[in-house]
Amino acid sequence: MAQRDPIAAYVRNARAQRRVGAGAQCSCGEARPFALIAGANPAICFACDRLPRGEAPFEEHHVYGRANGDLTLRVPINEHRARLSVAQYEWPPGTLSNPYGCPQCEAAARLRGIADVMQYLSDDSRDRAQELEKRCDHPVKPKPAPKKTARKPPKRG
Repeated sequence: MAQRDPIAAYVRNARAQRRVGAGAQCSCGEARPFALIAGANPAICFACDRLPRGEAPFEEHHVYGRANGDLTLRVPINEHRARLSVAQYEWPPGTLSNPYGCPQCEAAARLRGIADVMQYLSDDSRDRAQELEKRCDHPVKPKPAPKKTARKPPKRG
């Protein structure tokens, strides 16, 4: 999906990168600025920050935005911060905040929210499949083509 405002997205990303520092990366390899804790030295992502405290590395994502419904989806915290919430930043402000309870804005938020979650799940599933394929203990070989047999003439009797 095309960005609604690529300049605003660039500014958001640049600000997030400045908050965590140029080239910042968690020891786990997470480097997306929205998934890193601002001001942490050394850099640490939200998931790695939670684990030593015995907290689950998940958050509840409000699929339609808080103003438009109570449906939440439990997702990994770094994905919530760096993908799903960032996707909502692309929504028109009135759709996400829906200050007047407009039913059309709510419907638009529901459609956008479902589309964002479907895109996330599709990308995540593809990434996980590729990781599994790398770990296959045997090379994946194409199936051999079926043997062509000579065609027998029909029996006449």
